[in-house]
Amino acid sequence: MEPLNKDARRKGFTSFLILFLVTIALVVALVFFSVQVPFRDNEKLRKEVVKFDKEKMQAARFSSSLKEAMDLNEKINQSGDNSGILDAEITKKVNEMYTLGGADSAELKALYGDVVTVMFQLQAANARLRNASSTNQNLDALKSELNQWKMQANLYQQQNDQLRIELSRR
Repeated sequence: MEPLNKDARRKGFTSFLILFLVTIALVVALVFFSVQVPFRDNEKLRKEVVKFDKEKMQAARFSSSLKEAMDLNEKINQSGDNSGILDAEITKKVNEMYTLGGADSAELKALYGDVVTVMFQLQAANARLRNASSTNQNLDALKSELNQWKMQANLYQQQNDQLRIELSRR
């Protein structure tokens, strides 16, 4: 007793099985990719967090170098005795800041470059100010020396006039 529609039943069952397997494969693929995408995004976010932490540490080092350079700049303005040594230390710190700023991302690189440029300009301006103040001190000293010489010249002129008067009386 075999059924008469055996071939039609087999075709229907095969079509159902193929459709069922394709549907299950689609569901499994969707689940797989929905799990894989967050893993990739998480990895990408982890890399960005590591990059951000690195930039944050570099910014902290740059900031501490800037603070040290500014403190040295204040110290050099207060004491002019060892200005050469402090000036060399400031140059060293600013060069250190330059190397720290050169290894960073493009948007912060411009900012760090501008800060380094301003620090070099500040150092040059302080050097010019120290030279100008020492020039003013030298000028004041020379003016007081000139006044002393003028007073001596007046004194000698008076003595010369007295001697001429005495000579003219003889």
